[in-house]
Amino acid sequence: ALLPPIIFEASFSLNTDMFMSNLTSILVFAFIGTTISAYVTSIGLWTFSTTWLVGLKNTDALRGYCMTFGALISSTDPVAVMALMRGSKYRPNKTLHSLVFGESVLNDAVAIVLFASYQRECSSYPSCWDFLYSR
Repeated sequence: ALLPPIIFEASFSLNTDMFMSNLTSILVFAFIGTTISAYVTSIGLWTFSTTWLVGLKNTDALRGYCMTFGALISSTDPVAVMALMRGSKYRPNKTLHSLVFGESVLNDAVAIVLFASYQRECSSYPSCWDFLYSR
């Protein structure tokens, strides 16, 4: 419920000239970076879940839920990085600021699309708890 106003405010205060001049790099970081982050997180969770330590069965439901969780977690918030860039004695150039800020605006949208896609795919399973009790 809070994400749309945050994204709106961030895009409203965006320097459009710098954003458009770095659009290719921002899109690569946002789309490819967020997708890779989602896949790495989900593969790591799936690998851990199927080890002897946890012992869940390797099912389509488990893979789907791991992908959904990876998409949920893959969106990063660069508030700390932006605060560090503002408060540091080493001021970054405008291009770096534009890249970090533009990527942060778009990676939320990418994560929402990934999450909705995986959630729709996993909705064919009766319950999210069914795969836990299928040991």
